[in-house]
Amino acid sequence: MPLKGVQIMENKVHNYKEQPKHIVENGIPYTFDPITQTYLAFADEGNEEEQVMIGRYGQMREKYLKENYEATYSRLLLLNQLKPHLIAIDEQAWEMEQKIVKELAAADGTDEELKVTDQLKWVGLMNNYRMSAQEIIIKELIETGVANL
Repeated sequence: MPLKGVQIMENKVHNYKEQPKHIVENGIPYTFDPITQTYLAFADEGNEEEQVMIGRYGQMREKYLKENYEATYSRLLLLNQLKPHLIAIDEQAWEMEQKIVKELAAADGTDEELKVTDQLKWVGLMNNYRMSAQEIIIKELIETGVANL
């Protein structure tokens, strides 16, 4: 005899494999949560995908979008495209920095011989080239989002 006020549950076995793990409705991604048995909008799946750190230039781009283009930032965030965008910008920026530093050093005649003969001058020039490259990257890539490689 069942206790008063206690419901008897049928023994049902839920097969969560039948539920699609990800769906998109009206452009909004949903992920099935087996604990709550519901679909959660914009659920983070940090356990399944490899965690990638966003570098300095990616963080600068994110800050720039937040402060100046809130709609674009929100759109990228809602469509789960923000992190890939920031990673791509960061990678492009590092490549641009290396390329620009090499070009500036070659144009100015800064070479390994100067590094051996006058280290302090070489370090100063290389730091100057790096700062110049960073300024170019901020203007051309961080503030536009498009690289002219």
